[in-house]
Amino acid sequence: MIIELMSYSYSSNSYIITGERNILIDPGLPNNEALRSYLHRRPTRIDSIINTHCHYDHIGGDFGEDIMVHEDDADAVSTAGEKTMFGSFVDSFSGFEVTRRLKEGDRIDNGEHILEVIHTPGHTSGSICLLDRENDTMFSGDTWFYNGVGRTDLPSGDLDQLRGSFMRLREIDVTHICPGHGSSFKNNIDYIIDNYFFVV
Repeated sequence: MIIELMSYSYSSNSYIITGERNILIDPGLPNNEALRSYLHRRPTRIDSIINTHCHYDHIGGDFGEDIMVHEDDADAVSTAGEKTMFGSFVDSFSGFEVTRRLKEGDRIDNGEHILEVIHTPGHTSGSICLLDRENDTMFSGDTWFYNGVGRTDLPSGDLDQLRGSFMRLREIDVTHICPGHGSSFKNNIDYIIDNYFFVV
């Protein structure tokens, strides 16, 4: 089961993927009310956390002993590097231990869902999307929104890399997109590419 927890604050959305091991995608900020309220109402064991990239509004609420992030963003998470942008939210941050450094093509199987790692640099160098083929769903982090794309003017952001990531995503047959901010939506990648990357 996929539980969507949409944030109405600066925090990212969160997604709980239930199975033999429950996975939390992007806990968001430490005060992420959507996640805190859900776990209060329906206590759920969280076995693993996957961060779609290293920005503090996605990782600030990390907890537990199994935290995964792409290898190109892992050092920023573990050392509280400038790349996390934590200074936009808090005065200090000590980072989190990363237990698994993800790379393109990795598969995370929790017994009911298999999440395939797709490396989509552009918003950050270690941004990823997570593809659940069986459930026709992609978790897009801050790479892809309903009406836009992730910023590229922050540390390690790169517009050319983001364009390349969307060219690759265009080849993937998936219907449901669950972004890092805003509501989930049906695949609109041609609209995004035509309006943000001017590809003929």
